[in-house]
Amino acid sequence: MAEGLLFNREEGVISAGEKLLAEGGVEVDHQMLFDAHAHLLKEYKKLFTQTKRLVRMDDRHQGELSKKTKELHLRNEFIKKTFGRYMSDEVVEKLLDSQDGLNLGGQSLTVTVMFSDLRGFSAISEALAPETVVEMLNDYLKVMTHIIFKYSGTINEIMGDGILMLFGAPNMRLDDSDRAIACAIEMQLAMEKVNINNREKGLPELEMGIGINTGKVIAGNVGSDMRVKYAAVGSNVNLAARVESFTVGGQILVTESTLKALSSEVKVGSELVVPFKGIKKPVTIYEITGILGPYQQILPEKLVSYRTLTQALEIDFEMLDGKQASGDVQKGRITHLAGKSALLLSPVALPALSNLKFYPSSFGVQIEQDPAYAKVLKSQNEGCYEIYFTFVPAEIRSSLDQLFAQAFIDPDVNP
Repeated sequence: MAEGLLFNREEGVISAGEKLLAEGGVEVDHQMLFDAHAHLLKEYKKLFTQTKRLVRMDDRHQGELSKKTKELHLRNEFIKKTFGRYMSDEVVEKLLDSQDGLNLGGQSLTVTVMFSDLRGFSAISEALAPETVVEMLNDYLKVMTHIIFKYSGTINEIMGDGILMLFGAPNMRLDDSDRAIACAIEMQLAMEKVNINNREKGLPELEMGIGINTGKVIAGNVGSDMRVKYAAVGSNVNLAARVESFTVGGQILVTESTLKALSSEVKVGSELVVPFKGIKKPVTIYEITGILGPYQQILPEKLVSYRTLTQALEIDFEMLDGKQASGDVQKGRITHLAGKSALLLSPVALPALSNLKFYPSSFGVQIEQDPAYAKVLKSQNEGCYEIYFTFVPAEIRSSLDQLFAQAFIDPDVNP
């Protein structure tokens, strides 16, 4: 029996403390000791009950905390997955880690803006079932998105068959322009993969044009508390879109500001001076065919071999203002063909990069069929222009192929 402990007094057992007190001649108040013991025991039971309650509360809070942590993790994963459809993981992490990453507002940044667009896709989509159009477009976008993220680009918007990309927002780097051009070249090279897939499915082949411009933009979150979108706005965004509108399939056109921002050497093809509406001075744009340095991306050289038609093709055409026909029908003659290119004799001056609409009847095709469209590449000599067909319906394509098969190779033709 341990000393110093109280036991049942009715059994005649006293504590060692009581024994010492009794031996010393000190009177012991057993009732007081018993009451003190009872009070301590009562307080202990109360404390024990409170401790159990706190443990249960802690367990419940731990469970709630674990649940909230799991919900937060799932929410962050959802946000990353959602944002990840538009921009690289690196950009998403920066937006989520920043306290004001999702707040409304913007900042002035120097950004390389890139637009891509499928040439003649609107006309192609009208001839196909909606489900087929969506499938073809999704296959194309899947390939392009992978390449854009590879070069840390931000997909600012997908507009049908067009893609608006940013290099330098929200993260600015010294090589933004270099990565944009390398990305553009790899996207053009990947069109072969896209078209192999289309041919296997019995779908028409696609061609893409890309325009690039570098300059100051306002980039940030725009919208309202209900809906927010990360966007870039400003004249330099509009200029990139305008540059893209001058491209033909397989072509990359850039502004001088993009060339000046490069740290890598690039291969430049043609150079064009183009007047833009709303801009006082004409803008010089350059065709890019390759980038060297760490990227080493080169577009294959386009070899154009013209054949002379045995008899020039009399043709009716109109110049387009944007996507609208001018209504002023001109009579010209196609004298040479080479794949999607042709030489056109025109009674009126045709500005470089202007768009033309050709009537089906000129090709011996019923008037109800879709027209063909082409872009003026350059002037060969007075009244003779090199054009590139941006869209040719199957019926007109068949007619041109027959003319090309009957044409002969002229060694004097060197456009």
